[in-house]
Amino acid sequence: MDTQQLKFHKIAIIDDDEELNDAYCLLLKGIKKYNIVGSFLDFEKFRKRYRRLDIDLIIMDLELPGVEGEEAIKVIKKINPDQKILVISAHESDDRVLKAIGAGASGFMGKGTDYNTLLNAIDNALKGTTVLSDRVAKIVLKSFQRNPNSPLTLREAEVLEHLAQGKTYYDIASELEVTYDTVKTHIQHIYWKLEVNSKSDALIKARNMNYIAS
Repeated sequence: MDTQQLKFHKIAIIDDDEELNDAYCLLLKGIKKYNIVGSFLDFEKFRKRYRRLDIDLIIMDLELPGVEGEEAIKVIKKINPDQKILVISAHESDDRVLKAIGAGASGFMGKGTDYNTLLNAIDNALKGTTVLSDRVAKIVLKSFQRNPNSPLTLREAEVLEHLAQGKTYYDIASELEVTYDTVKTHIQHIYWKLEVNSKSDALIKARNMNYIAS
């Protein structure tokens, strides 16, 4: 194709992992149709320059210095509701995924995504298509299966679903990257909200009421 007819897509990257940030830049700079207009290690520096960059797609992590990624997405979408944002994060818990999508992310991929899948996701996000990794798609599907009137928070439902899969408190803490005591506190809140006194009763009631998808 004649390079004069080639549409260049302006992309910005926000990730505090400097090596990963550089890797994204190196990958995308090698593809003619992409134009990296900025790479940032923190959100505040990005925010100050955002209005001047005229960006087609933002690629960002959820763990950013000084601000949660979900809040950063809300800030961006408030300035420009049409902005396309592709989250690439190692944090794929139900709670983080649904908050990011709810905040307005165009897609969500895991950091272990292979080269071709990542480029595919970028192309689709630029076209306005919602792009989700297989794991994230399952999380979103599960959210639709849950009773919207559930008294449980997303994180409590997630903890209960892990329990339904036979995982221990330590397993759940490791998977959700929280402490053992935090898991215990979630369980206590679940029992109180469901008015039960045991794991088996909690699971029976949660399943019968569609509070969990497992």
